[in-house]
Amino acid sequence: MQEGVRHTSGEGISLTEEQGQTSSGKFQQQGYCILSSPLSSQLLRLMQNYTSFYTKFHPSYFIKINDSLIRYGDFLFESTLTNIQHLIEQVSGRQLFPVFSIVQSVPDQASFGSINYKDTQGVSALLSINPAHTNSLAFEIQGESGIHLPLNSGELLIYDTEKVELKGKEASSGENTVGLFHYVDASGKFTDWKFDKRANIGTLISRPEMEAKIKTLKG
Repeated sequence: MQEGVRHTSGEGISLTEEQGQTSSGKFQQQGYCILSSPLSSQLLRLMQNYTSFYTKFHPSYFIKINDSLIRYGDFLFESTLTNIQHLIEQVSGRQLFPVFSIVQSVPDQASFGSINYKDTQGVSALLSINPAHTNSLAFEIQGESGIHLPLNSGELLIYDTEKVELKGKEASSGENTVGLFHYVDASGKFTDWKFDKRANIGTLISRPEMEAKIKTLKG
């Protein structure tokens, strides 16, 4: 676990004051910040086993988009969305509302692609769920030549979606899995997108509704 990260039942996952100030400074300066291992190894392993099980034995659980398998609003990732919210607030320096989570499994020689945030600008976090022995996922900042962001197993990339537009690069080998968690400012202009206009986090939606949401997000 990254030094300075603590896990509390009342607040979820958070940083020490010193770690929070350092990470927040990078976020304010760059528009993004990478945390090395904010989740416990047990939770990360659970996510790895969980997604591996579904992709191998129940691929129909996902929506298939350009060879990627994508699930919106999965219960494990929805619970993580709220569990890491305090951490995201520490890094961004904002009070936030949770919006949605997706998990995406990317095949060999493919990329994560991009996410369309035109209606829900705010703060997002990308989590690499790959096993430790696999290659890192690779992203680049649109419009910033030469800025590449490798994301290794367990690393969390937190970024301001109004300042930073990410594009996934091709994965070199092996299946890659990433979790995406999105939030909006609690006092901003996108507050009506709280819970992605659902009744609450984890609200069940029909498969056609899920497919429509994913296609809107992934283009």
